[in-house]
Amino acid sequence: MAVATGQATTAADDSQLLNIDQAAELLQVSRMTVIRLVDEGQLPAIVMRRGKVQKIRRIPRAYIQALIADATAGRHVELNATTITQRQENAPA
Repeated sequence: MAVATGQATTAADDSQLLNIDQAAELLQVSRMTVIRLVDEGQLPAIVMRRGKVQKIRRIPRAYIQALIADATAGRHVELNATTITQRQENAPA
């Protein structure tokens, strides 16, 4: 199979949910930072338990992509509220 870009895409590349490693790579932070943000409720995720200790976490790709897009556009990003907000210069205090 030939791909025009020279790179084959996998099913994981098109997935709507990212695992911890994929989210960390896109955000350019450590794996543990993503885990901490999810566990603190600062990053939305689906958490599925396996066993008594191990957790499987999935982060919505759309949220990560919107976060990156807003940050690169110079918008203020609020992780605490798990929403992306834009600072308004003339907003009342």
